[in-house]
Amino acid sequence: MSVTLFAENHFSLLVTGVGTFQISGDEDEIGDEERNGLINFNATAIMFPYLRAFITTLTSNLGDVTSPIILPTRFFKGDLEVVSSLD
Repeated sequence: MSVTLFAENHFSLLVTGVGTFQISGDEDEIGDEERNGLINFNATAIMFPYLRAFITTLTSNLGDVTSPIILPTRFFKGDLEVVSSLD
């Protein structure tokens, strides 16, 4: 999951979060479509508040560079890149 922020003449910020999630159950019980839904929606819902809080804290501590940046709670949309899969 990546979040990019750009404040003209001040800074550019790219934050990348990496999470490890394990889905238990037989492959027969959980199909590929359901597994991808869990990864792309549930995993991001779990990870995003941490990235959001980090960005708010970081920009709050920048002093006069910018006012605190508070991302909307439902900012992320899209697919996550699967880095590795344990079979």
